[in-house]
Formats: sequence, structure tokens, C-alpha cells
Amino acid sequence: MTIKYLDSKRLEGVAGDLTATPVIGVGGWKEIGRTTLGSSSSTITVSSLANKRYYMALLHNSGQTGSNDGLLRVGNGSVDTGSNYSRRISDSGGTDNTAINQTSVMFGVHPGGTTPLLSTMYISNLASQEKLMIGHTVSQDSSGAGENPKRSEQVNKWANTSVVIDAIQALLPTQTYNANSELVVLGWDPSDTNTDNFWEPLGSTTLATAGDNIEVTFTAKKYLMVKFYRKQTGAADARWTFNNDGGTSYASRTSAGGGSDSTAINQNYFTQNTYDNNAPSYSSTMIVNTAGQEKLATQHEMTPLGTGAGNSPYRSESVFKWANTSDQITTIDITNSKSGSYDVGSIIEVWGHD
Repeated sequence: MTIKYLDSKRLEGVAGDLTATPVIGVGGWKEIGRTTLGSSSSTITVSSLANKRYYMALLHNSGQTGSNDGLLRVGNGSVDTGSNYSRRISDSGGTDNTAINQTSVMFGVHPGGTTPLLSTMYISNLASQEKLMIGHTVSQDSSGAGENPKRSEQVNKWANTSVVIDAIQALLPTQTYNANSELVVLGWDPSDTNTDNFWEPLGSTTLATAGDNIEVTFTAKKYLMVKFYRKQTGAADARWTFNNDGGTSYASRTSAGGGSDSTAINQNYFTQNTYDNNAPSYSSTMIVNTAGQEKLATQHEMTPLGTGAGNSPYRSESVFKWANTSDQITTIDITNSKSGSYDVGSIIEVWGHD
């Protein structure tokens, strides 16, 4: 990849500059099922799933007819509607809410609106064990950067210890999902040897010289997964912008170190939670990148704060949105505005799929 020196401490890497085809690993996440609604429906079901040790389920709700929270059922042969589920959920940093002996669990909270959301659910799928699930959801809430998005974190279980999951269903109790809402299920197993991985490498940039900006440009895809590892000297922050849009187009919600949510609206960027010291940080971000809708993202970040086991790491959970409804993201810039700088070896990598 060619690194372009654009101005003082600003560097750019372009996916098209790659001189060799990226190596795609064997046995990665493979798409094993997808249902996209052609018309409105109260359920989205993916069935006849291949038996995989782990599933990743991506629910893109393109909108709905009311403010029902999305529910989740799983099963073998058909979805289980019995009282065999339990769950724990936190809505926008609120106190955990629990429920037992349920006929369904949560696939993301949708607070008071009909607008889109993105939910990512990770599921363990061993026949002899209860099926455990971890989910993260971002809801657009009202449109525009003047309204911050909402978030939820949920853990669920299906108390079945005799069969594997081969059907996953998203449902609304009394309302319907809009057309083009979809449920995509990925599978992974230690014995897999497939090379048609769902997550395609789109672009990456590694800083060869210390600077205040890292940029990556790539081909647009509907779903994006972004990994950012930052090394720094001195105080540094991380301000995200898309497609060089510096207008007041961003809104966010963040919990830092387990604290209450803080929100920001009508921002010129999304500020990734960071610690102003020399410690590195690592973040993982999931984005739904549909041209005609606001771009919704969930992000998790950690920093070790200091070396050695004597220092407890720090964490943050964020959701943010880019209130652009005409373009897809093809460029990500992350910029430092403080006195320090990003060090050599800082790297951003983007994977994606339609």
C-alpha cells in the first residue's frame, strides 16, 4: 500500500494502492442463511441452518410500524415458542432488567420509534449445552443529528441441552418490520475450510510516520467491520468522520468505564472515548452502511492504561450515527486534535459485505 503524505502529520492509505491481493484466511465467518423481506412482516426467519459451533446474526431493521422491542426465538426444525428462554438487558446504560421462563428473548430495544436499527448477536451452539447469546444494538431513534441514537446490551439463553440451533427468528409482537429488513446469519466452526468468508478485506492503513490523522478509503459495502489499534505519544483523542464530511452530521451515546451514558448531538465528528496518556487502545466497530438511511454503528473500546497486571484496563461502549441519507461510507478519517500524536504502527482495517 502506498502511504501518501498530504500535509503536516496527515497520512492517507488507499485500498486501491494494494500491490497484492489480500490473503483471505481459511475457515472464517461464512454466510449460511439470509432472509430479506420483500414486504412488511411481523417475523424474519432464517431456517435450515448448517450446524456450526458459533453463529453471528446481523439484524438490520429498516424500520417498523410501531415501537415494539424486537424479540428473538431459536429452535431446531422450527422455532421454540415454549417458556425456555431467559435474558438480561440494559437499555441505554440503564439498570439491568431480567426475565426468566420466557417464550422469547430480546433482539434489541427500540425505544419509542419506528426508525431503523442494527443488532449484532453472537450465539454459542453446542448441542449438549444451553445456547448462550451476547447482543449489541444501536437504534437510530428520531432522524437527524439533533437526536442521539439509543443502545442496548443483552445476554440471552435458550435452555435446551439436546439439539443444535438450525432456525433463528426475529419478531415483533403486534407490529411489522418494513420491507428490506433482513436477518443475516453467519457460521463458524473449527473444522471449516471454506475460503468464501463473509467479511471481505476492503482496506487498511498503517502509519509509517507519526501523525495526527489516519485515513482509509474502500469500496462501499452494506455491512462494515472496522478495527482500530492506536499507539500514541502524549495526549491524543480520536475524532471519526466519514467521506470528509465535517458538517454537524454526527450524534452519539457513550458509556465510559461503566459510567452513565453521555450524549452528543449535531457534532462535526464522533469522538471515540479515549484516555489522554501514552497507553494504546483497541476498538471494534460494526456499521450498517445503507445509502438511503442514516449510518448506524456500535463500538467497543479498551485501553490497558498501563503495562503489567497491576493496571486494570479501561473500557467504553458507544453507539453513533452519521445522519447522511444519500451516500454510503467509502472513506474513514480518524483525527487527533490534542498535543500528542499517533505513533508509527497505528493501524485501521476495514472489512465488509453486502
